[in-house]
Amino acid sequence: MQITQKQVANQLQAFLDRRINLHVLAKWCKDAMMEGEFEEAHFDQLREAVSRIGLADVEGFGLSRTDFTNYLNAFKNS
Repeated sequence: MQITQKQVANQLQAFLDRRINLHVLAKWCKDAMMEGEFEEAHFDQLREAVSRIGLADVEGFGLSRTDFTNYLNAFKNS
């Protein structure tokens, strides 16, 4: 599965719009880390974001709403 900026942005938007919950978003990110191949042109940015978001449902690794919004804006504006 190819992981693109658009896919990550869509997942983040769904979470911020409350169409999916944090557990679903984190699971999608964990699955992407295990099975996905990141878009080569944005490999480092995607890997960093997806790995951090994948841990967002673990106590002590949580992200703020601002963190999620910042990731979304970075992917939408790239």
